[in-house]
Amino acid sequence: MNSALAPAAPQDHCDSPAAPVPLAPHSYPLWLAAVAFLVACAVVYSAVLVPPYLGAYSSMRLAESALEKGDRAAAEAQLLDVLRAFPTSKSARIEIAIVLLADPAEARQQAGLDYLAGLKLDKYQWRRVSAVLPERFQDRFQTVKK
Repeated sequence: MNSALAPAAPQDHCDSPAAPVPLAPHSYPLWLAAVAFLVACAVVYSAVLVPPYLGAYSSMRLAESALEKGDRAAAEAQLLDVLRAFPTSKSARIEIAIVLLADPAEARQQAGLDYLAGLKLDKYQWRRVSAVLPERFQDRFQTVKK
């Protein structure tokens, strides 16, 4: 038998002949457990909120793509999907207003104005809206100072 391959006997590195004492289980402070629970709740809450935002983001990108292709009906449908999920979305309200204001039917133009009700537009947004805004509606807007 080869002595080099024999298993080594466990060595006790303590000087005492008594058996080793097992470690006591560790417990975390209550405040740390509470913070961990709150973080876990925030993660779950955020995970619940993500799907509607992703759907709205996807619909907004599809609407932009449809507008680039000149498909106003598809763009309007996608923008309405965004507004169903998030009725106060400023960007979706502005985009659908632009789509509706560009339509020659006065009822649809009025619907476009309704989407703009209560919004403050910056210079870039105003340029985009005023490019399609019929003259008869120009007087319904006023300049707001910051």
